[in-house]
Amino acid sequence: MSVLYSCIARGDIILCQECKEGSSVTYENKLRSILPKLQAKDAKTSYESNGFMYHLMLKDDLAYVAVTDPSVGKLMPHTFLGKIHEEFSQTSLVQRAAFASPYEFNMDFSPCLAAEMRRATENGYGHIANLNNQVNEVKGIMTQNIESVLRRGENLEDLEDRTTALEDTSRVFQQTAKQVRRKYWWQNMKMRIILVLVVLAVIAVIVIIICASTGVFSKKSSSPKTTVKPSSNP
Repeated sequence: MSVLYSCIARGDIILCQECKEGSSVTYENKLRSILPKLQAKDAKTSYESNGFMYHLMLKDDLAYVAVTDPSVGKLMPHTFLGKIHEEFSQTSLVQRAAFASPYEFNMDFSPCLAAEMRRATENGYGHIANLNNQVNEVKGIMTQNIESVLRRGENLEDLEDRTTALEDTSRVFQQTAKQVRRKYWWQNMKMRIILVLVVLAVIAVIVIIICASTGVFSKKSSSPKTTVKPSSNP
């Protein structure tokens, strides 16, 4: 479970980078096609290309990037990116990032990237840290869904219901995180199942709300009344 390449970029300008395996040129060329497409809503995202996973985190107009093998998954790389962001934010380099030239921070920060890549390879930050990161990721996705629903004009009652569902989901994840100490492999399988159920539940709630708002469930009886004309006998 290792990070093969890592960098910090502003737009498509790479400010610093560190490469563990392969040629950095290969990763740079791909990133120059990905980075300009990033938007504020893509706070965390991943792309697969040519047998590699490109994990990106957008913070304060800077993109933090990690390239891994697809088998690594998404939890460890995004934990790695969070640590890189935290460490970089504590340096004076962040004040120069807005106008720095390409590779200007290589001498100052590339050793930090290399050290963090080494730590990620050695221990993967532990299973509990990964599960916590997964919880935060699910919370972020659900929060974005709620904001999207509000933009479409749904009322505050729907927001309250979704907030309650989010709190319930958080409790489930906290209970599951405790169980991982006793049986990690079983816990990993349960977490995957719970994630699928949560996503399906969110989709189901959205579909039900949309159907309800468009009147699919309302039933109107519109059977016409017929009157019988009395017959007249001669």
